Amino acid sequence: MKKMTAIIATTHVDRHGDMMAPEALKSMIEQINTQYIPVGVEHDPRIPPHGRLVSAELVNLQDGELGIQGEMEMFEPGDVIEYKNDGRVIPLPKTDQPRLSIVYDRSFSDENSQKMITEASSILGSNPAMQMKKAVEPVSILILTGVFIAGGIAKGFLNKIGSDAAALFIQKIKAILKRSSRPSEQLFCFQAYLDAGSMIEVEVIMTNPSDEDIDDFMTYGLEKLDQIVPKYLNTDMSLRRMVLEFKRKELILIFGVRDDAVPLFPNFTLQKDK
Repeated sequence: MKKMTAIIATTHVDRHGDMMAPEALKSMIEQINTQYIPVGVEHDPRIPPHGRLVSAELVNLQDGELGIQGEMEMFEPGDVIEYKNDGRVIPLPKTDQPRLSIVYDRSFSDENSQKMITEASSILGSNPAMQMKKAVEPVSILILTGVFIAGGIAKGFLNKIGSDAAALFIQKIKAILKRSSRPSEQLFCFQAYLDAGSMIEVEVIMTNPSDEDIDDFMTYGLEKLDQIVPKYLNTDMSLRRMVLEFKRKELILIFGVRDDAVPLFPNFTLQKDK
Protein backbone atom coordinates (compact mmCIF):
# COMPACT_ATOMS: atom_id res chain seq x y z
CA MET A 1 0.00 0.00 0.00
CA LYS A 2 1.38 3.38 -1.02
CA LYS A 3 0.70 6.66 0.80
CA MET A 4 0.45 9.96 -1.02
CA THR A 5 -0.92 13.47 -0.58
CA ALA A 6 -2.72 15.64 -3.13
CA ILE A 7 -4.97 18.68 -3.42
CA ILE A 8 -8.39 17.14 -3.94
CA ALA A 9 -10.69 20.19 -3.93
CA THR A 10 -10.34 23.97 -4.05
CA THR A 11 -12.37 27.17 -4.09
CA HIS A 12 -11.44 27.74 -7.74
CA VAL A 13 -14.13 27.82 -10.43
CA ASP A 14 -13.94 24.41 -12.15
CA ARG A 15 -14.49 23.55 -15.82
CA HIS A 16 -18.21 23.07 -15.16
CA GLY A 17 -18.48 26.60 -13.83
CA ASP A 18 -18.96 25.40 -10.24
CA MET A 19 -17.13 26.75 -7.21
CA MET A 20 -16.95 25.28 -3.70
CA ALA A 21 -17.43 27.65 -0.80
CA PRO A 22 -14.97 27.51 2.14
CA GLU A 23 -17.78 26.11 4.31
CA ALA A 24 -18.21 23.22 1.85
CA LEU A 25 -14.49 22.44 2.02
CA LYS A 26 -14.63 22.38 5.81
CA SER A 27 -17.59 19.99 5.68
CA MET A 28 -15.66 17.69 3.34
CA ILE A 29 -12.68 17.70 5.68
CA GLU A 30 -14.86 16.73 8.62
CA GLN A 31 -16.31 13.85 6.60
CA ILE A 32 -12.90 12.63 5.44
CA ASN A 33 -11.47 12.70 8.96
CA THR A 34 -14.34 10.73 10.47
CA GLN A 35 -15.11 8.23 7.68
CA TYR A 36 -13.28 6.25 5.02
CA ILE A 37 -13.76 7.79 1.57
CA PRO A 38 -13.02 5.42 -1.33
CA VAL A 39 -10.77 6.72 -4.11
CA GLY A 40 -12.43 5.70 -7.36
CA VAL A 41 -11.71 6.15 -11.06
CA GLU A 42 -13.70 8.81 -12.97
CA HIS A 43 -16.79 8.15 -10.80
CA ASP A 44 -17.26 4.83 -12.64
CA PRO A 45 -19.16 2.50 -10.27
CA ARG A 46 -17.96 -0.57 -12.19
CA ILE A 47 -14.38 -0.05 -10.99
CA PRO A 48 -13.43 -1.03 -7.41
CA PRO A 49 -11.73 1.53 -5.16
CA HIS A 50 -8.05 2.11 -5.94
CA GLY A 51 -7.46 3.54 -2.50
CA ARG A 52 -9.01 5.50 0.34
CA LEU A 53 -8.79 9.00 1.78
CA VAL A 54 -7.72 8.77 5.42
CA SER A 55 -7.18 12.40 6.47
CA ALA A 56 -7.46 15.95 5.18
CA GLU A 57 -6.68 19.52 6.13
CA LEU A 58 -7.49 22.99 4.84
CA VAL A 59 -4.52 24.74 3.19
CA ASN A 60 -3.87 28.16 1.69
CA LEU A 61 -2.90 28.01 -1.98
CA GLN A 62 -0.32 30.30 -3.57
CA ASP A 63 -2.96 32.28 -5.49
CA GLY A 64 -4.94 33.06 -2.34
CA GLU A 65 -7.59 30.39 -2.81
CA LEU A 66 -8.26 27.58 -0.32
CA GLY A 67 -7.80 23.88 -0.93
CA ILE A 68 -8.11 20.50 0.74
CA GLN A 69 -4.91 18.54 1.04
CA GLY A 70 -5.82 14.90 1.43
CA GLU A 71 -3.72 11.97 2.56
CA MET A 72 -4.49 8.80 0.62
CA GLU A 73 -3.62 5.15 0.98
CA MET A 74 -3.42 3.66 -2.52
CA PHE A 75 -3.89 -0.10 -2.88
CA GLU A 76 -1.31 -2.12 -4.79
CA PRO A 77 -1.42 -5.65 -6.29
CA GLY A 78 -0.74 -8.28 -3.66
CA ASP A 79 -1.66 -6.06 -0.71
CA VAL A 80 -3.12 -7.85 2.31
CA ILE A 81 -4.74 -5.00 4.20
CA GLU A 82 -5.61 -5.61 7.83
CA TYR A 83 -9.16 -4.64 8.72
CA LYS A 84 -9.34 -1.43 10.70
CA ASN A 85 -12.06 -1.73 13.30
CA ASP A 86 -11.76 1.90 14.38
CA GLY A 87 -15.39 2.99 14.00
CA ARG A 88 -14.81 4.68 10.63
CA VAL A 89 -16.81 3.31 7.70
CA ILE A 90 -17.69 4.20 4.11
CA PRO A 91 -20.48 6.80 4.11
CA LEU A 92 -23.72 5.86 2.44
CA PRO A 93 -26.52 8.23 1.39
CA LYS A 94 -29.26 8.93 3.90
CA THR A 95 -31.68 6.04 3.59
CA ASP A 96 -34.76 7.26 5.44
CA GLN A 97 -36.68 7.75 2.19
CA PRO A 98 -39.52 5.15 2.20
CA ARG A 99 -40.18 5.51 -1.52
CA LEU A 100 -38.15 4.62 -4.56
CA SER A 101 -36.37 7.57 -6.10
CA ILE A 102 -34.39 8.51 -9.19
CA VAL A 103 -30.86 9.91 -9.05
CA TYR A 104 -29.28 11.34 -12.19
CA ASP A 105 -26.10 13.15 -13.25
CA ARG A 106 -25.57 16.36 -15.23
CA SER A 107 -25.82 14.48 -18.57
CA PHE A 108 -29.58 14.41 -17.92
CA SER A 109 -29.90 18.15 -17.29
CA ASP A 110 -31.37 19.00 -20.70
CA GLU A 111 -35.02 20.07 -20.80
CA ASN A 112 -36.35 16.90 -22.43
CA SER A 113 -34.57 14.56 -19.99
CA GLN A 114 -35.71 16.62 -17.02
CA LYS A 115 -39.32 16.45 -18.19
CA MET A 116 -39.16 12.66 -18.52
CA ILE A 117 -37.41 12.23 -15.17
CA THR A 118 -40.05 14.37 -13.48
CA GLU A 119 -42.81 12.26 -15.05
CA ALA A 120 -41.14 9.02 -13.93
CA SER A 121 -40.58 10.37 -10.42
CA SER A 122 -44.23 11.36 -10.13
CA ILE A 123 -45.14 7.69 -10.59
CA LEU A 124 -42.87 6.85 -7.66
CA GLY A 125 -44.28 9.69 -5.57
CA SER A 126 -40.81 11.05 -4.87
CA ASN A 127 -38.51 13.85 -5.98
CA PRO A 128 -35.50 13.15 -8.22
CA ALA A 129 -32.01 14.17 -7.11
CA MET A 130 -28.95 15.23 -9.06
CA GLN A 131 -25.61 13.56 -8.37
CA MET A 132 -22.61 15.85 -8.78
CA LYS A 133 -19.62 14.26 -10.52
CA LYS A 134 -16.31 15.83 -11.51
CA ALA A 135 -14.76 13.53 -14.10
CA VAL A 136 -12.61 14.08 -17.18
CA GLU A 137 -14.58 11.54 -19.22
CA PRO A 138 -17.86 11.14 -17.36
CA VAL A 139 -20.09 8.15 -17.80
CA SER A 140 -23.81 8.94 -17.99
CA ILE A 141 -25.57 7.35 -15.01
CA LEU A 142 -29.26 7.00 -14.14
CA ILE A 143 -30.02 5.37 -10.78
CA LEU A 144 -33.16 3.85 -9.27
CA THR A 145 -32.66 3.60 -5.51
CA GLY A 146 -34.60 2.48 -2.46
CA VAL A 147 -34.50 0.77 0.93
CA PHE A 148 -35.43 -2.91 1.02
CA ILE A 149 -35.49 -5.99 3.22
CA ALA A 150 -32.85 -8.62 2.44
CA GLY A 151 -34.48 -11.39 0.45
CA GLY A 152 -37.49 -9.20 -0.32
CA ILE A 153 -36.22 -6.82 -2.98
CA ALA A 154 -38.48 -8.02 -5.81
CA LYS A 155 -41.57 -8.01 -3.60
CA GLY A 156 -40.57 -4.69 -2.06
CA PHE A 157 -40.23 -3.08 -5.49
CA LEU A 158 -43.82 -4.00 -6.40
CA ASN A 159 -45.12 -3.05 -2.96
CA LYS A 160 -43.54 0.40 -3.20
CA ILE A 161 -44.85 1.21 -6.66
CA GLY A 162 -47.73 -1.18 -7.41
CA SER A 163 -47.88 -3.65 -10.31
CA ASP A 164 -49.90 -1.38 -12.63
CA ALA A 165 -47.69 1.63 -12.07
CA ALA A 166 -44.54 -0.51 -12.43
CA ALA A 167 -45.22 -1.20 -16.10
CA LEU A 168 -45.69 2.51 -16.84
CA PHE A 169 -42.59 3.42 -14.83
CA ILE A 170 -40.43 0.92 -16.72
CA GLN A 171 -41.59 2.42 -20.02
CA LYS A 172 -40.60 5.86 -18.76
CA ILE A 173 -37.13 4.62 -17.80
CA LYS A 174 -36.66 3.13 -21.28
CA ALA A 175 -37.63 6.45 -22.84
CA ILE A 176 -35.16 8.39 -20.68
CA LEU A 177 -32.33 6.06 -21.66
CA LYS A 178 -33.16 6.43 -25.36
CA ARG A 179 -32.20 10.09 -25.51
CA SER A 180 -30.60 11.00 -28.82
CA SER A 181 -27.66 12.81 -27.22
CA ARG A 182 -25.62 10.81 -24.71
CA PRO A 183 -22.03 9.84 -23.86
CA SER A 184 -20.57 6.70 -25.42
CA GLU A 185 -21.47 4.70 -22.32
CA GLN A 186 -24.68 5.00 -20.36
CA LEU A 187 -25.34 3.12 -17.15
CA PHE A 188 -28.67 2.24 -15.58
CA CYS A 189 -28.11 1.29 -11.95
CA PHE A 190 -30.38 -0.25 -9.34
CA GLN A 191 -29.31 0.52 -5.78
CA ALA A 192 -30.83 -1.38 -2.87
CA TYR A 193 -29.99 -0.40 0.69
CA LEU A 194 -30.41 -3.25 3.16
CA ASP A 195 -30.30 -3.16 6.96
CA ALA A 196 -28.23 -6.17 8.00
CA GLY A 197 -27.22 -4.91 11.44
CA SER A 198 -25.50 -2.09 9.61
CA MET A 199 -26.60 -0.62 6.29
CA ILE A 200 -25.27 -2.35 3.15
CA GLU A 201 -25.51 -1.06 -0.41
CA VAL A 202 -26.20 -3.54 -3.21
CA GLU A 203 -25.80 -2.04 -6.69
CA VAL A 204 -26.67 -3.72 -9.98
CA ILE A 205 -25.28 -2.05 -13.10
CA MET A 206 -26.45 -2.34 -16.72
CA THR A 207 -24.21 -0.81 -19.40
CA ASN A 208 -26.01 0.63 -22.44
CA PRO A 209 -29.05 -1.52 -21.64
CA SER A 210 -31.58 -2.49 -24.27
CA ASP A 211 -35.32 -2.53 -23.60
CA GLU A 212 -35.04 -6.29 -23.23
CA ASP A 213 -32.25 -5.94 -20.64
CA ILE A 214 -34.42 -3.64 -18.53
CA ASP A 215 -37.46 -5.92 -18.81
CA ASP A 216 -35.36 -8.97 -17.92
CA PHE A 217 -33.89 -7.28 -14.87
CA MET A 218 -37.21 -6.08 -13.52
CA THR A 219 -38.90 -9.45 -14.00
CA TYR A 220 -35.98 -11.83 -13.60
CA GLY A 221 -32.98 -10.07 -12.13
CA LEU A 222 -34.69 -8.77 -8.98
CA GLU A 223 -35.76 -12.30 -8.04
CA LYS A 224 -32.25 -13.64 -8.63
CA LEU A 225 -30.86 -10.80 -6.53
CA ASP A 226 -33.06 -11.99 -3.66
CA GLN A 227 -31.51 -15.45 -3.94
CA ILE A 228 -27.92 -14.25 -4.08
CA VAL A 229 -27.54 -11.33 -1.67
CA PRO A 230 -28.53 -13.04 1.63
CA LYS A 231 -25.66 -15.52 1.18
CA TYR A 232 -23.17 -12.68 1.64
CA LEU A 233 -24.79 -10.80 4.49
CA ASN A 234 -24.15 -13.27 7.29
CA THR A 235 -20.36 -13.26 6.97
CA ASP A 236 -17.45 -11.81 8.89
CA MET A 237 -16.19 -9.79 5.91
CA SER A 238 -17.54 -6.45 7.22
CA LEU A 239 -19.21 -6.00 3.84
CA ARG A 240 -20.44 -2.50 3.05
CA ARG A 241 -21.08 -2.65 -0.72
CA MET A 242 -21.79 -5.30 -3.33
CA VAL A 243 -21.54 -4.35 -7.00
CA LEU A 244 -22.97 -6.63 -9.65
CA GLU A 245 -23.51 -6.47 -13.41
CA PHE A 246 -26.68 -7.68 -15.11
CA LYS A 247 -26.23 -8.76 -18.70
CA ARG A 248 -28.02 -11.34 -20.84
CA LYS A 249 -29.98 -12.60 -17.82
CA GLU A 250 -26.81 -13.14 -15.79
CA LEU A 251 -25.91 -11.52 -12.49
CA ILE A 252 -22.14 -11.22 -12.21
CA LEU A 253 -20.48 -10.13 -8.99
CA ILE A 254 -17.89 -7.53 -9.98
CA PHE A 255 -16.55 -6.77 -6.50
CA GLY A 256 -17.41 -6.12 -2.89
CA VAL A 257 -16.10 -3.41 -0.60
CA ARG A 258 -15.39 -3.68 3.12
CA ASP A 259 -16.65 -0.90 5.32
CA ASP A 260 -13.05 0.39 5.56
CA ALA A 261 -13.08 0.93 1.74
CA VAL A 262 -10.92 -2.12 0.91
CA PRO A 263 -12.16 -3.99 -2.21
CA LEU A 264 -13.06 -7.67 -2.07
CA PHE A 265 -13.82 -10.49 -4.54
CA PRO A 266 -12.76 -11.27 -8.11
CA ASN A 267 -15.23 -11.35 -10.99
CA PHE A 268 -17.31 -14.49 -11.21
CA THR A 269 -20.76 -15.55 -12.40
CA LEU A 270 -23.31 -16.05 -9.63
CA GLN A 271 -26.38 -17.07 -11.56
CA LYS A 272 -27.14 -17.99 -15.14
CA ASP A 273 -30.50 -18.50 -16.82
CA LYS A 274 -30.58 -21.99 -18.35
